[in-house]
Amino acid sequence: MDGAYDAARQFVARQPDSANSHFILSYVMRYGGALEDSARECNKAYSLDSGDYGLRSCHNTFLQLGDYRRAAEFAALDPQWAGTPSTQRILATLHSGDRQVAVRAFAELSPNERLLRPLRPEIGACLTNSAGTADLTTKWEAEVMANRDPEQKFIRASRAYMACGEAVAAPVLRLLKRAVEQNYCAVEALDRIPGLAPLRSKPEFQQIRAQAQRCHEAFEAHRAQVDRATR
Repeated sequence: MDGAYDAARQFVARQPDSANSHFILSYVMRYGGALEDSARECNKAYSLDSGDYGLRSCHNTFLQLGDYRRAAEFAALDPQWAGTPSTQRILATLHSGDRQVAVRAFAELSPNERLLRPLRPEIGACLTNSAGTADLTTKWEAEVMANRDPEQKFIRASRAYMACGEAVAAPVLRLLKRAVEQNYCAVEALDRIPGLAPLRSKPEFQQIRAQAQRCHEAFEAHRAQVDRATR
């Protein structure tokens, strides 16, 4: 994380009017657990180039912050990647903790919309109470664990829990733990996302949160040191 922050900060210093430089810094900030700072850099990038579909993943920052309107604006930059407004509303509803509304909204989707990328198979299976969900979640955990990107572990795990609940708590906790071990310091997201509230009383979750807090504090300490040195 330290090297990524240094490189991103230098990029912004060299090209302050580049949307991409601010986007990259926002990306690093989100990984470091600094969501408000990530949002600021996302907004700066958007102000510089509001048509750049590469800014799309800023929608993860705003979903974690609970700003679902702004999240949808970034998702709209690339509908092929982010799905339709209807699928984005389902993700927002899951994040807000209202699974029953998400179930009803999913039932109203067209067959094609149900296959769109944001609504992974595990989400659809759980929102429809499909037979074979247990087998699907076993395969899903292995697939997600093999992904090298810790953010994808965090996103897929958290969304699966929001859709499936306690039935997937064990694999979700394993994936969240691995994401944090790989320096996804998402302590603020763990604290803020309403859909994760039932997990917070579990001892395993508290251990993951404590590790994410340490990761975030180390990131912030490095940021402060670098920022002081470059004033």
